[in-house]
Amino acid sequence: MYGTVAHRCDENTPANPLSLYGSTKLEAESMVRDAGGVVLRFATLFGVAPRLRLDLLVNFFVQQAVLRQRLELYQSHFRRTFLHVQDAAQSCMMALEHFELMRGRTFNVADERTNMTKLELAERIQIQVPFDLRLARSGVDRDHRDYEVSSAKIGQLGFAPQLSLDDGIRDLVRVLRAMKP
Repeated sequence: MYGTVAHRCDENTPANPLSLYGSTKLEAESMVRDAGGVVLRFATLFGVAPRLRLDLLVNFFVQQAVLRQRLELYQSHFRRTFLHVQDAAQSCMMALEHFELMRGRTFNVADERTNMTKLELAERIQIQVPFDLRLARSGVDRDHRDYEVSSAKIGQLGFAPQLSLDDGIRDLVRVLRAMKP
């Protein structure tokens, strides 16, 4: 949603989607608000789920660590904020339970403890799964998002993520090892 932003983003930060997905998501947000709904802007999700997505940054990094024992990292200084998929589900429940209070408003939903660079994320994974981490000297990541997210607004209503990045990494390692041929 935010593209590349030097400061921590809140709900008032101008949106700068970098893809068709981001642009259509922004249009959908407007429709939801206009209809009196609640807009939840999730940070980059991670974690084990019934339909395990391995294209999400944390999940992909853990997959590379477990299955390939190596990761080549492009633009390691790019920042991102993450959220466990179960915490995302809890924020949906909160929006239902507090609908009248949240109606017509936009909320970032993130775990601010995970505002970090891609390199810091890879180093956190290395604590649980040793792997060869290589910083790419050339080339670029096709995903050019680089920002940190503030979730203070939804936090003021009582939302607090319960599952840590380390919890999610541990669960992903366990599941991916079980899937390993």
